[in-house]
Amino acid sequence: MKFLAGYAMRGPMQAVLVAAVCALLSLVVPPLSYLGGGTVALVTLRLGSWQGAKVMLGAALAVTALSLLVLRSAVPGPAFLVALWLPVWVLALELRRSVSLRHAMVVAGGFGALFVIVLYGALDNPAAFWHEVFEKVFSEAGGQAGDAMAEAYGVMTGALAAGFTLSLLGSLFIARWWQALLYNPGGFQSEFHALRFGPLLGLGTLAVASLAFLGDERLAAFASDLVIVLIVLLLLHGIAVVHGLVRLKGVHGAWLGLMYVLLLFMLPQTAITLSAVGLADAWFDFRAFFGAKREEGGK
Repeated sequence: MKFLAGYAMRGPMQAVLVAAVCALLSLVVPPLSYLGGGTVALVTLRLGSWQGAKVMLGAALAVTALSLLVLRSAVPGPAFLVALWLPVWVLALELRRSVSLRHAMVVAGGFGALFVIVLYGALDNPAAFWHEVFEKVFSEAGGQAGDAMAEAYGVMTGALAAGFTLSLLGSLFIARWWQALLYNPGGFQSEFHALRFGPLLGLGTLAVASLAFLGDERLAAFASDLVIVLIVLLLLHGIAVVHGLVRLKGVHGAWLGLMYVLLLFMLPQTAITLSAVGLADAWFDFRAFFGAKREEGGK
């Protein structure tokens, strides 16, 4: 990974090549799209807006040309540009300006919220839209949607917005990690361990969640989808708390492995628990508390 980042930083053509190849390969292996977005963000973080924009636009042109030759379609280039690289470029600019991972993550949450707002502005009933889409997909496949899928229609918009937000943050985190590997070893680890949102995000999440219970049907659905996006930020906050406490207490790193295994196999329950940890930490700051206890114990 360090080699890939170093190669991308040799010059704009190398960065364009890395971003474009990762984008095309992601059509087969989707997670590779994070590396393409990470390349755009890395160049932006290190060299500024114009250099990042050149890589972004150059990669979009390269993907468009190659996809026309191979796939007979020009869609992938503009799709990567609009749906991933442009938002990630904005996040990288914010991180470069503010030197605050938290600020950049709030902007990512804003993109996720915008996704929800646009869909609700375009569709009278997003849940009914997803119901129609999946019924068509299942009928063409010769099957039928079960009760579990029927329950998923109501949260599909929020889930997609959350996935969009996570994809942007995944690319940004990779870029910040690469930047630390090349120029500031250990910097990203320290930055992520210190990540903490203040009470404002917690209060905002609780306020929006209350609309899901107090508002009319459309407003409740809209609020529920927005809450899913906010939970993504709190989830990452909770993960940062666990990482910070593991490092602070000096316990075995296997605990972190257990956390990620639980996220993989018990995603809803573990994600809600970690989000609750992030929400509580917004007020109580567990790392500062246990850090102070450790200092007192060392005296």
